[in-house]
Formats: sequence, C-alpha cells, structure tokens
Amino acid sequence: MIARNLAIVAAVVAAAGAASASSGIIMSRGGLVTSVARGTGVYIRPAHPDGATVVFSNIGTKYPLGLYFCCSGATVSGPESVLGSQSWPAMRFTASADATVTEIDAAVEWVTGTNEIDLDLYADSGGVPGTLLKAFRVTGLESDGGCCSFAVGRDKHGIAVTGGTPYWVAVTTDANGTDTFASWEFNSTDQLDAIPSAVNKGAGWVTNGGAVPAASFAVYGN
Repeated sequence: MIARNLAIVAAVVAAAGAASASSGIIMSRGGLVTSVARGTGVYIRPAHPDGATVVFSNIGTKYPLGLYFCCSGATVSGPESVLGSQSWPAMRFTASADATVTEIDAAVEWVTGTNEIDLDLYADSGGVPGTLLKAFRVTGLESDGGCCSFAVGRDKHGIAVTGGTPYWVAVTTDANGTDTFASWEFNSTDQLDAIPSAVNKGAGWVTNGGAVPAASFAVYGN
C-alpha cells in the first residue's frame, strides 16, 4: 500500500501556489497515500475533551513523541487540486455503546491549496459510507509533516449513534476547497488489525479494503 513510486517534487507544489512545510511530497501508486520525507520535529499534545466518553479512538496517547505518524497518510484532494483529481478517504468504526457524538478529531494535515476540509460522519450502507449524518468544515490545518494537532468537529447538541453499529468518518472537500490537497495521517497504535476503509474518487464511495495502518481519528460523546 505504501509503495512510493510517483514523486511530486517541491517545485510542482510551489508552482501551485503552496506554502508547505514539506520539502517534497511522495505519492503511492494510484495516489491514495501521501508522504513527506521528514517531519518538523515539533510535537503538540491536544487536550482530551473534558468529561467525554470515547466512542472510538486509535490515537496513540501512549506515544509521547507522536500521537500519530507525522509524515504519511491517506490522500485528501479536491478535483482542482495540484493532483488534478478528487480523493476522499473514509474509515469505518463501530460504536462501543449507545452514545451521543459531540466531537470528532482526525489527524488531517494540509499540503497545498485551500487550507480547509470537511470532516463528515456517515451511517453505513452495505460496507461503504451511506447517509451523511453531520459535516463539519475545518480550516487552519497544521502543515504536513508536523505533529500532533487535529482537525476537530464539535456539535454541542450531538448526533445519536447505536452501540454495535458501524459508522464512517470521512475527510472530504467542498465547493470552497476544490483545490485542497491534504493528508489524513496514519495511526501509531494498532499495526495488526485492519480497519475497513473506503474512497470516493468522484463516482461515489467504493470499498478500499482493510487499512493497516489506518488513518488516525477519535469519536467522543456522552
């Protein structure tokens, strides 16, 4: 999955008007994985939401020098990005118990284009994202290669989820970010158990098999 065959050099990124921390971007075959040569070495630990219940999390809280991999993740791109095509990744999780989701954190870092993504919660439909339950617009993402801030979506009213039921978290672009290019960084916790993943490259959601490692995210509720 992480074969690194197609390189987008810094000059290409600069030509697209980017101001990125990355000195070079490396793409996997098919463009579904984005990597940088090295990170910035600056680590920020986010605060856990006060009083929140963890509905799902694969964030590496036991890793003091990184809550996720700083420098490799699932490609997020709009149709007018420097990559020239759409790529929206999604990761499936199963709610641990009945809950009301009030926050979603995802390890999304910006590469070039508009510094904005949509962080979405979907119901499951036959193994791919189905009905959109909530969409959060998130701006001001950390530059790719940094660690370890998160794209955060909050809803004080909450979205009800059912224990034992699969749902999806997806990172997408909208009309305000058609040129966005970002990376949803991989987790540093479970390197054995695959998480079901999906991708939407412009023709609807399709399964992308089991992701190992998976993109890093957490779902909190009460």
